[in-house]
Amino acid sequence: MMKPRIKIVRSTTGEEQTIFLEALRFTIGRSGENDLQTNDSSVSRHHAEIIREGEKFRIVDKGSKCGTFVNATRIQNQILVHLDRIQLGNETQAVFLTGEDQLTTDARLEPDTPSIIMSFAGSDLRNVSKLLETARIFSGALPLGEILDLVLDMAIEVTRAERGFLVLKDRNGEPRFQRGRDRAKQPLPEEAFQISTTVLKQVMESGERVLLSDVQGPEKYVMSESILNLEIRSIACLPLQSYQVVDFSTSSYVGRKDVLGALYLDSKTATESFSKISQGILDSLATDATGVIENARLLKESREKERLETELATAHEIQATLLPKIRGAYSFFSACAQNIPSRHISGDYYDLIKLSEDRYGFVIADVSGKGISAALLCSMAQGFLYAEALRYESLAACLESVNKYLVLRTNSNKFITLFYGAISRDGELRYVNAGHNPPIVIHANGHIEELYSASVVLGAFDFAKYQEISMYLQPGDLVCLFTDGVTEARSEGGEMLGEESLKKILYANRQKSVEEIVANVFRAVAEHAAGTPQSDDISVFILRYTAIEQEPDTIN
Repeated sequence: MMKPRIKIVRSTTGEEQTIFLEALRFTIGRSGENDLQTNDSSVSRHHAEIIREGEKFRIVDKGSKCGTFVNATRIQNQILVHLDRIQLGNETQAVFLTGEDQLTTDARLEPDTPSIIMSFAGSDLRNVSKLLETARIFSGALPLGEILDLVLDMAIEVTRAERGFLVLKDRNGEPRFQRGRDRAKQPLPEEAFQISTTVLKQVMESGERVLLSDVQGPEKYVMSESILNLEIRSIACLPLQSYQVVDFSTSSYVGRKDVLGALYLDSKTATESFSKISQGILDSLATDATGVIENARLLKESREKERLETELATAHEIQATLLPKIRGAYSFFSACAQNIPSRHISGDYYDLIKLSEDRYGFVIADVSGKGISAALLCSMAQGFLYAEALRYESLAACLESVNKYLVLRTNSNKFITLFYGAISRDGELRYVNAGHNPPIVIHANGHIEELYSASVVLGAFDFAKYQEISMYLQPGDLVCLFTDGVTEARSEGGEMLGEESLKKILYANRQKSVEEIVANVFRAVAEHAAGTPQSDDISVFILRYTAIEQEPDTIN
C-alpha cells in the first residue's frame, strides 16, 4: 500500500505538488502557520485541516468563508477515500491518494470533471467571488443592494430560473422580501413576491436546501397549494446561514448554524436536474451572500457604535466642564476634588458654592444606577441645588425643596444620596447627610469622626424632612467626602476596600496637602483593585479647615 498523500493542482498554472500526510494533522490556508500555505485570496487564513484517525483521514473545514468541497459537494467534515477531489477557494485543488494515481492531467481538465472551478459556470463564479471578496475587504465600498443583485443574477443564470428573490428574517424571525430579479436582470417589486411558502418555510426552519426540477420531489412540495396555484415547475431554495465554530480540538466538527434568510429561485418551465456543479455554485453563492450581508450588518453596528462613542465622548466633555475645578486655597480652608467615572459619563458629582465672603457650601452626591440616565439626573440635581443653595440659608430647607423637585421630575426608581455641608470662617460646620456615605473627619489631634444624620435619600419621598447638624472644626481638621465607588472597590478576589482601610489611608496621610491626600486615596484604590475593572464611579472631595486668612483661589 502506498503512503497516503495529496496531489495539489494549481488551476491557474497547472503546477502539481505531491505532499505525504505523515503528521496527525495537516493544515491548509493563507497563513504562514499552515503546513500548506497558498496565496489564493479566496482561501481563508486557516481554511481546513486533514486529520489522521488510525488508518483513515478526515478533512475538516475550519469555518472558511468560501467553503471546502469534496467531489463538488460542500462539506464541514468528511472521511476521505482514494481519488477524492478537494477544492479550496478558486485556484487550489487537490486529489487524495492512497494508491496509484490513475488520473492524468488531461483527465483532470475534461469538461465533466466534478469541479466547480473547471466548469464555464465556475469561471463566472470565480469572478463573482472575487468581487464579493473585494466588497467584504472594503467593508461596504460597493452598495449592498448591487452586490445582492449580482448574486441573484448569477443564481438565475446557473439554474436557468425565471426569477429570484432574496429573503431575510426580521427581528421577529419572520421572512421578509429584500430583493427580487428576473431573467432579464431587471428588479422585481415586492408585489411580485409570490412564491412557494411551503418550500421557503422548510428551508428557513431546517437550514437544508430544497431543489425541485420539473416538479420532481417529495409530495409535500409538489402537491402544495402555493406550487399548484402559481404553476411552478422548478424551484431552488438555499438557506443563508452562518456557521459559528465552537471547537476544533477534536476531529468531529462542532458548530452552530444561524439561518439568516434564503436565496429562492423558481420557474414556470421545466428545467434539467441540477448537476453537482450547479449545486456547488449555488452553495457558494449562498455562502458569499451570507458573508456580504453579515459584513454589512457588522459595518452598520460598527458605525452606530462609533456614533454612540462620539456622543458619549461629547457628553463626557460637557459633564467635565460642569464639575468645578476644586484645588488649592479658599480663604480660610483648602480643598481638592477628583472624579473618575466607571464609564464615559458619571452619576457622581461634587460642588463648591460660595454662599458669602465668610461661608462656603460643599456637596457630594451619587445617583442610583449608572450611564446616561444617571448622568442626566446628576446634572439636573447639581443645577437645581446650586440655585436653591443661594436662595435658602437653611441647609435642611434647601434640600427639602430639592427633594420635592426631584420627586416631581423623576421616576420612582431613581434617587440620590447626597451630603451637603457649609463651613464658616469661625470653624462652624453645618451639614445634612441625605443617605450618603458618612464623610470622615480626621481631627488635628488624631481623633476620627464620621458625619451622620437621620435623613433619607433625595427623590424618593415628597414628604421627607431633613435634619441639619452643627459642629465646630479646629485648624488642621480634615474632612473627606467620598462616594461608595471608593470603599466598594473590589480586589481580584472580590474583597472590598472598606471604610476602615480608607480611614487608615487618611490618617497616615493627614499631614500632607489635600492634593497629595486625594492622589494617594486614588492610588490606594487602584492598588487594591490590581487591574480589576472599575464597577462604579469614584469621587473624592477633601477639605482642610485652616482658619488662617489665605489668598483665595477662584472657583471655576
